[in-house]
Amino acid sequence: MSTYDRIVCVTNRTRSIKYAIGALIFLGTLAIYLLTLCPTVPPRDSGELITAAYTLGITHPPGYPVYTVLGKLFTYIPWGNIAWRVNFMSAVFASATVTLLYYLVLELTGSLPAATLSALSLAFAPFFWSLALVAEVFQLNAFFTILNIYLLWLWSQKRDFKLLAAFAFIWGLSFSHHHTTALLGPGFLYIILVTDWRVLTKLKNWAILAGCFLVGLIPYIYLPLRSLANPYIDWGDPQTTERFLDVVLRRQFGSMRLDPALPQAAYTLEMIMANLKVYFGWLIKQFTIVGFILGLTGTVIAYFKDKKLFFFNLLLFLFSGLIFVLLAAYPFHVKTYQLYCGTILRRFMLPSFIVFAIWLGLAAAAIINWRPDKRVSLALGGTFLLIPAFVLAINFKTVDMSRYYYVEDLINNILRSAKPNSIIFANADTSLFSLWYMQGVEGKRPDIRIISSTPQKWRAERIMREAPGLMGFKQQPTEEEIQARIASYPNGFVFFHDLIRRNAAKMDIYTDLDDSKTFGPMFDYLAPNGLLYKFLSTKDTKAKLTQLKTTYHLWDDYKYTVPLSTINMNDYSARELLTFYAEGHNFAGLVYVFNRDYSEAVKEFNKALALYPNYPSAMINLQKLHSLKQRAN
Repeated sequence: MSTYDRIVCVTNRTRSIKYAIGALIFLGTLAIYLLTLCPTVPPRDSGELITAAYTLGITHPPGYPVYTVLGKLFTYIPWGNIAWRVNFMSAVFASATVTLLYYLVLELTGSLPAATLSALSLAFAPFFWSLALVAEVFQLNAFFTILNIYLLWLWSQKRDFKLLAAFAFIWGLSFSHHHTTALLGPGFLYIILVTDWRVLTKLKNWAILAGCFLVGLIPYIYLPLRSLANPYIDWGDPQTTERFLDVVLRRQFGSMRLDPALPQAAYTLEMIMANLKVYFGWLIKQFTIVGFILGLTGTVIAYFKDKKLFFFNLLLFLFSGLIFVLLAAYPFHVKTYQLYCGTILRRFMLPSFIVFAIWLGLAAAAIINWRPDKRVSLALGGTFLLIPAFVLAINFKTVDMSRYYYVEDLINNILRSAKPNSIIFANADTSLFSLWYMQGVEGKRPDIRIISSTPQKWRAERIMREAPGLMGFKQQPTEEEIQARIASYPNGFVFFHDLIRRNAAKMDIYTDLDDSKTFGPMFDYLAPNGLLYKFLSTKDTKAKLTQLKTTYHLWDDYKYTVPLSTINMNDYSARELLTFYAEGHNFAGLVYVFNRDYSEAVKEFNKALALYPNYPSAMINLQKLHSLKQRAN
């Protein structure tokens, strides 16, 4: 064999090993995700996303057309229930993301152990891993992020304009999925300008790149076209230009606000320091203290090795991580908000975690290659791979969702609480979206009308068109009559109040939470109904007590696949589920208090605390009841 043949043989063998490891990373991480995948509907937005995928509907702004269509394809998988299939989509894109990360770090370092460490460290980081197990938009966004970075870096090395055009298309497609991709723009622009700024000086190039980007935005056409068919979920009814822009630009949420219900914190030094502390705490939790130190070391190595790479990554990291956190202005300095804020905000951090994992790989490669001795390099590489193995081991139990039936049990129990042909007002994301899933996908209780108690004009219009009798129309109203009726309401909540007043004596109307803000004067008509609260036609406390006693058997009828006692109280979304059960007993206790049956009230408050230790409402009510009894004595 000639020297040339030996070189070719070694090169082919190295390439085969590279691709074999990449395949193992994809299949191995996917296998772990499958072992821990949520088997049914997860909490919060997942129920809505699954239902929209199955029914080809339109989700909350910005509509997520790319996710919906891809999710529909996954619903054709011939095994598992529909929720499992769409959950599985997240697992597939998570594995694809870490595999692309492996190839990118390998391109940057030439080190198989370093690239493997980088990929697996991200794969088993608890936030990344947990989002691979549920139907959510963030893993697809992570995939687009790494694909965009990979394409741009390849273009910066090869200067092939086709790669830049491919990037423009994928970035446009990213905007058709998740608006946070805009935060990567400064990093993308930087790498283009420092690589070859002249590429942007030619009109032909601008035309091609803009055209590719606009082609990537084409999926948004899905929204008005599909809305014409009135799908099961038709958020925003985006058939007109104004409503289409309302959805795409997220006007309902204030466009740049993540959660309009949460007050934005003022930019004080205390607030900024609290946000920075939370963010760096997340990095340590994701990658361990060793991985965190490696990542920081990687930033220094990148600076001295390749400044273009350093500033590219730095801009991506800052804008998708630290700057994003500060723009969100969450009040992390207020203790009562910390768990909720962390649950909401950390899901958006996957792009910055990807960049940090790149730095981690750069540091590992530099250390492995520090000594030319192959045995030392192998030993160091093997040692580094113990990090993701350790992260896998310590996170498996807490991340595992293979027995996560809490949401399915809750919704089935809620449906058991409602009489035939009734109405349920649902406000909490988990209950509303999961009720949609159970009815729209599983086909359960089609006799029930599920109404979101979020006061939006298009919801009121849809109810008037679909069920005019509920609003007192004797025949199908004209568009002018609908608009005139809506104009007569001071706000959207009054529409709900009117609907309840017109129908409470004729049919069973429930809500999933005792919310005085939403129901205003109608709140005084609520009575306990197991997990639900029924609107009576009277405020009389004795009537509420009668309702409580005649429906109390519901608590014995509820079924649980997994005991509620196994809920992880450190998981905000899971703990939120206990609120439904605890508040049901707490509300029952209040009815007993109003009827001066204090012993039964104490029992109900204690039942709430047994389900949800230190549940604030029950604790406060017990204290008030104790003071009341002392004054009575």
